[in-house]
Amino acid sequence: MRTLLILALLPLAVSFPSLPIGYQQSYAVRGVLLCNGVPSVNTRVKLYDDDTGPDLDDLMDENITDTKGHFLLSGSETEFLKIDPKLNVYHDCNEANISKERHFETDCLKRFEIFLPKDLVTYGNIPQHIFDVGTLNLEKKFEGESFHCMY
Repeated sequence: MRTLLILALLPLAVSFPSLPIGYQQSYAVRGVLLCNGVPSVNTRVKLYDDDTGPDLDDLMDENITDTKGHFLLSGSETEFLKIDPKLNVYHDCNEANISKERHFETDCLKRFEIFLPKDLVTYGNIPQHIFDVGTLNLEKKFEGESFHCMY
């Protein structure tokens, strides 16, 4: 019976990915960001549920690092399948003025993403675990790092 219900709702969930069909799931991540050995202050970090297909990635939480470079993000999302948490970091470490160098009129930052372990996903809206990414040195070039311009 449960299988029949799932099969009946699957086309609806695919056709309308923003409908709250599925299971409430949550995730939390923390870490420290440094630039050339000093705390990277006010660096933008975002926690997403990475989606494929017609559904855009779901923003679960966003914040900036504190005066010591620390951050903590926590959020939840309703999905039919297990969420795919990822951390996006937006920074300007070692870039005097990215906007002028890249000839953009808007703020441009370096961006990279880290896919987070799915085994720490909690069912429910309050995470039971916090994944610690550790200390990340932003002077290093991260795989897939690119420029992202805010519009």
